Amino acid sequence: MAIEVMTAWASDPDGIDDFIFDRIRSIIDDAENGNPLRAAVDLIHGFVNLSGTLLIQRESEMHVSDIDTLRQLGLEYQTDA
Repeated sequence: MAIEVMTAWASDPDGIDDFIFDRIRSIIDDAENGNPLRAAVDLIHGFVNLSGTLLIQRESEMHVSDIDTLRQLGLEYQTDA
């Protein structure tokens, strides 16, 4: 599910906020188990796993540790806030 949402984002990262929101809402509303909270938790879990996988891939390709990447991102978000 997380890859589906991120694929939508990657196709047009500047212009699809409504589409992403609608896609997330659809995933939660169409929960197979009939439990929207569980669907939301599953989606968050998917994003955590996707993020971890990307951190591992970045570390492997660029020799930058996952912690260093997270620190760098944290600093960038602090600067933007």
